[in-house]
Amino acid sequence: MFDELRSAVAAAQPLGREGAGALLAAVAKLKEPAEGPVSEDLFADLEIVLRGALAEDLKAGGAGVESLIQLTIGYAEAEAGGAAKAGLPAPPTGKLPFLLFEDLLEVSKLESSSSSSSSASAS
Repeated sequence: MFDELRSAVAAAQPLGREGAGALLAAVAKLKEPAEGPVSEDLFADLEIVLRGALAEDLKAGGAGVESLIQLTIGYAEAEAGGAAKAGLPAPPTGKLPFLLFEDLLEVSKLESSSSSSSSASAS
């Protein structure tokens, strides 16, 4: 399942928000036939894949971070809209953009802490 999700994210990410439909379709293929919104297991796998993609983007200089966040926002909105139309409770996917922002904040704190430590030791 991870490989399918990684491939779907990699293909949809350059499109940003416009790639949300492709990611939604890929995730739908991985759902159980009778399943409504995204299950907790599938959500956990998607969270791991998206956080991994963010880490890879950050290691590569951060060029793809904005499109990944836009993709995640669009996907979360699409999942929530589909659940609302079906009269189902909101899926957990609405948390995904916030989890990525949280990761970005942690990286920023670490970089800030690291650079201030380097400045202090250079003095």
